[in-house]
Amino acid sequence: NTSPKFDLGRNFCTKMWNAAKFALSHLDSEPGGPPPGPAGASGVGDDPARSLADKWVLSRLAQTIATVDKALGEYQFNVYAQAMYDFFWRDLCDWYLEAIKPTVREDSAEGATARAVLAACLDAALRLLHPITPFVTEKLFQRLNQVAPQRGVAGLALPPSDLCIKAGWPTADASLRDEATEKMFERMQELVGMIRQVRNDENVPPREVVDVSAKLYEDIADQLLPHAPLVEHLANVRVVALGTDVQRPEHSAVVVRPLAEVYLHKQFDASAELERLTKRRAELEKSRGALAGRLNNKGYVDKAPAHLVEETREQLAQVERELETVAEGLARLE
Repeated sequence: NTSPKFDLGRNFCTKMWNAAKFALSHLDSEPGGPPPGPAGASGVGDDPARSLADKWVLSRLAQTIATVDKALGEYQFNVYAQAMYDFFWRDLCDWYLEAIKPTVREDSAEGATARAVLAACLDAALRLLHPITPFVTEKLFQRLNQVAPQRGVAGLALPPSDLCIKAGWPTADASLRDEATEKMFERMQELVGMIRQVRNDENVPPREVVDVSAKLYEDIADQLLPHAPLVEHLANVRVVALGTDVQRPEHSAVVVRPLAEVYLHKQFDASAELERLTKRRAELEKSRGALAGRLNNKGYVDKAPAHLVEETREQLAQVERELETVAEGLARLE
């Protein structure tokens, strides 16, 4: 028998191989020629054609490089491996590759920029992964050299090399970090996750396009609205309404979270909704009791760091707000 960690490593290498080959297929024989920008550090500059996803993945890459450098400097190899797993599997594969599918092959500024960012991120990821997956990364790096020999983006140093083993370690300028973009993309991810959840709860086939509306609790409607097409693509829906005053359509299924209420149109099952909301109310009441108990504990309030106490208060306020929404939903059904 072998350690389960070997299975994790095998699965990751398989994922890396398949995802990289998929990315390379978008870079090979592309309509607009090779990705713009010279090899090395200068790249394409602060390209105005960069989408939210482009800016987000570059920011995540810059953060990953910083995390990896610190971890290796302190011999924390587990932190290094986890950071690379998170960036390559979750950020690059699960989100960025999916987000750029509609535009990456286009003969347009947006398509060319997506290809440039994709090539640069793949290049940097292969260099960062090379110490722990040398054979797979070497093969993919040489293929990347064939399909996209000229690659780079401003702020990301990727010295040209014929072999990955000889390639310089990637470095990222602090200018690539964009906390506001990361926060906005996280909110978009949360909204997409809510839509996927309600689709799954209602057994909507993955290929079926359905109408959704969303009532946003936070004052971010104006910021999210321009990215509605990305939400539609990632969740396979039509966004009918998105804002702070959206009303729940009749016969719609709903999922409620601190960010928003999401309504899936014409999917309402009264008995199933009653059961779901009753269960959710019990979960929230349990959370409210635990949070309130913590805040009523003088020892916790006096001794715990101030930011943790404030975080607990915010969590309790969110639970109370969701409880009110759930209670309203139950009142309409009972």
